[in-house]
Amino acid sequence: MKKKIVLGDETVKKLRNFKTVFDEIMEEETDFNDYVEVVLSEGLEKMLRDVIPEEHEWDTLRVAFEKDNRFISRVIVDILSRGAEISEDERKRMRSKMSMYIQ
Repeated sequence: MKKKIVLGDETVKKLRNFKTVFDEIMEEETDFNDYVEVVLSEGLEKMLRDVIPEEHEWDTLRVAFEKDNRFISRVIVDILSRGAEISEDERKRMRSKMSMYIQ
């Protein structure tokens, strides 16, 4: 669903000027709307990180699990199933910790 968003002239100017940097990195001309969507998505992600106090990530995950444990469990499975992003040593460490609970 696309919605019309009104931005200030100075913001649009900054977006258009920085798009040249983005396009250079991407090595191709990017559609302006696609580029703005990337900027907003990245900005939202960074803002999300900023609202979770540093060193309280575990508390945040625990509260989220208490609120919706089915969803958080699926998120964790999704992360684990990516595989390549988790080293074999880390997987072995996780298995070792989990096996302590299975007698």
